[in-house]
Amino acid sequence: MRPDSLPIRKKLRRQGIQALYAFTPFKLLRVKPGEFYSLILASIRYFNVSPSKPVWKTKGHRATFHVYFGEHPKKVVLPYKLFPQKFRRGGKDRYTYIKEKWRYPPTYIEFSWDSLNSGYYCRLGWVLLSSQPKCPQEANCPNLKGSPCPYYSKKPLPYSNLFNVYPRIRREFIDEFDSFQPVLAIRYEDKPLAILRFTDRGSFRAFIDGVVFSPKSGWTMLVKPIVFLEQGLGFEINNVHAIELEFLPETLNDFIKNILVSNVDIARWIILKYKLYMENSTKDDIVREKRGVKAFEKLDKITMQAIQEVEPNKTVIKIIKEVQSGYISSELISFASILFLHSLAHILKNALALEFGCDVEDIDYYIEHPKMYASGKSPEKIRIVLLETAIGGFGYLKNFVESLRASKIDLLERLISAAASSLRKCCEERADRSLRNLESELKSFQENYGELTNLILKAYNSFPNTGVYPHINSIRRAIAEVASEFTEEERSVLDDLLARGPHCWDGCQLCVMLERGCNFLPFDQPFLVSERLSRVALEKISDMIRNPVNPSHLRRGVRKEFENILSVAKDEIDLVSPWISPEVVDSLLKRSYEKHLRVRILTTADTTNKIQAQSLEKLVHATKENPRMFQVRTMEELHAKGMLVDNIILLYGSFNFTTSGLDVNIENVVLDFSINGTKKFQSTFEELWEKAKPLT
Repeated sequence: MRPDSLPIRKKLRRQGIQALYAFTPFKLLRVKPGEFYSLILASIRYFNVSPSKPVWKTKGHRATFHVYFGEHPKKVVLPYKLFPQKFRRGGKDRYTYIKEKWRYPPTYIEFSWDSLNSGYYCRLGWVLLSSQPKCPQEANCPNLKGSPCPYYSKKPLPYSNLFNVYPRIRREFIDEFDSFQPVLAIRYEDKPLAILRFTDRGSFRAFIDGVVFSPKSGWTMLVKPIVFLEQGLGFEINNVHAIELEFLPETLNDFIKNILVSNVDIARWIILKYKLYMENSTKDDIVREKRGVKAFEKLDKITMQAIQEVEPNKTVIKIIKEVQSGYISSELISFASILFLHSLAHILKNALALEFGCDVEDIDYYIEHPKMYASGKSPEKIRIVLLETAIGGFGYLKNFVESLRASKIDLLERLISAAASSLRKCCEERADRSLRNLESELKSFQENYGELTNLILKAYNSFPNTGVYPHINSIRRAIAEVASEFTEEERSVLDDLLARGPHCWDGCQLCVMLERGCNFLPFDQPFLVSERLSRVALEKISDMIRNPVNPSHLRRGVRKEFENILSVAKDEIDLVSPWISPEVVDSLLKRSYEKHLRVRILTTADTTNKIQAQSLEKLVHATKENPRMFQVRTMEELHAKGMLVDNIILLYGSFNFTTSGLDVNIENVVLDFSINGTKKFQSTFEELWEKAKPLT
């Protein structure tokens, strides 16, 4: 049996990510209508179970490891077997889960034949499932509105008709050997924006941390309840194939700022999400999980006050005014970069799966950002890792990288362009068109359903003169709160009316909130993506991939470009220059020591030049001290100048790598991020290197 398999019985086995989806606790495994239900009942964090905890796995484990969320470690296990509970018709088996804390739903779940076959529930999600026609939490509920409570269901439904149950999977990518190899670089103006790298030696952990209960109908339950397991259920695999897209922090901030400043509509969407999700955080400016519940509460309140036409409170007025202002702060830019990173991870994952015709579960993703606290640590890098969920990989990413290295850069540009075009047509243009036409679309319903149409129009105008509107779930909840009693006909009509409006909340709820492979919780997801920001960013990136060479003529100062590309060097630097300053030698030595870089310098042995003589003395000492990592050769009649970093970024022009050339002289400067350009320079450098003489 492979180490990443999770057997439940001899007749039912799955491997890898598929196993986590197949054997999700509380998901129905087998059903025979009228006879039995079979599902795994795991222990849930913060819940007490009566009469006793169900046995759901073997005591022995094939593997265990710990993950850390803050200071609290969580044990993850790979059991030998999983044991489902079987509830038969007329059986007396019953397990009741009760939670005392009321932070987010649920607080009560009952699993028995009666509840699974004909269960009651709370529309606010506090009671997930019960066999009792009266709410079992009525005595404790802070949301109680009379008895019987209008939120508690009047008609029971089978469990299979109530929820789609899917796992909340956490991922962690580990690269202990720093094995990523550069493939290409993407520029933004005259700076590196992102570096694409590949490895076949990564390690990947995936485990079920929680379980999401997604209502099959928007009217059965107004939220998506979630529970967190006491012990994670998962696996670790090695020799994983992965690509890393690392962004340079300063360049990324400039890139995002430029988009926000030039497009106030995008800025307003980001401001709204920031104010709802991050404002008044009691901890810090780190993006943490589980803030989505309070964010939705704020949005619900704004929508409620809009449709009731009451005077907004001070908090609501402040949020609306700040959205209208479009003011861009440094905190907003940092938050927007996380939204871009998260959105891009989903976009690239789906684009690669579509390109290679594989299952979306075959490719997974992992995100790191210094302002994002998703995996128990605040990392230094800003990166997306896309990986294949199999030992030794499936070959998709390796083929993708080999195509790029073979100068088929149009493959990457085509994927990004297609994604940007799809976002514009399927999300943004459709949403804007629906918003423009909403009033005319609802006009034909005005006579028979005037109250409902008026409530919808008021809700979509919660943020006047901005083009920003509430999430569809907040609109539905607000209307349900104002008009709590609906007939089945009115519910059906309301769903039909809401369908006429835009559902895309700068990141469609249908493709984001129901995204099984998302690293964030369902109620966090809408606040941590941005379709509009991503679309503009992808269009700009696509243009830069098509135009990888950035020439600049007759200008003074190359220092910034030199320092920018030197700072991203990870593996090697090849530099050619007839003259070189001691200061530049020091910079190269420092970077070589810090990152264990191999540096090769091709220069002249011109000791008549005082500055060059000083540099040669330094270079002789450096080559003696570390001959394997720092090498210098000389040749006569050398006039070319250029520096190649990691074989993916090339800086060349009329300047020497001297203080005068970098800071004073008027020069021609070219930054080349193209695969063809860097390959040609590398090939020619190798030819000259073989002919040159070692420095003595």
